[in-house]
Amino acid sequence: MAEREVYMKQTREKDLNRGRVLAKDQKRDLALVQIERVPDGIEALAVAKTSTGPGQRVHAIGNPLGTTDGLWIHTEGAVRQVYHKRWKSDAKTEHEAQMVETQVPSNPGDSGGPLVNTRGELVGVTQGVLQGAQLVSQSVDVTEASDFIQKTCQANRLVWARENRLIIAATLPECPA
Repeated sequence: MAEREVYMKQTREKDLNRGRVLAKDQKRDLALVQIERVPDGIEALAVAKTSTGPGQRVHAIGNPLGTTDGLWIHTEGAVRQVYHKRWKSDAKTEHEAQMVETQVPSNPGDSGGPLVNTRGELVGVTQGVLQGAQLVSQSVDVTEASDFIQKTCQANRLVWARENRLIIAATLPECPA
């Protein structure tokens, strides 16, 4: 479904797939959301085991607000660099993470969308544009996302079956103190 208006009409008429936030990491600007069900015909993204690197081709999917009537907008480009960064999203909110800087244009509303490599594996989570630059955006690196998912699963007694692209409720042995 590519048209925003059609999507909005259908969501008003149909049962929505609700989600709940399992965990937030303000420092890395990430959140893990659990949905009720995976819609028919949808497959979860594989998560890359390692970071991407300069020169690698990447693709982003986003839903820019106010700039287009389309949904699931695809853009592609190349990785410029991967580096550790500290930044503020407002006067008091500080962030710090390994970031992927790309030549993939990003717009408001694209944040939180996937950045994938040519194999369709998640290599980053779109964070936003690089202020003062043109057609340059940044994403939180997959190593940060993977660490966040793993720690969230451990804290909530869940198992991340990475190869199967699932997070499963499980009875895990207590960790010794």
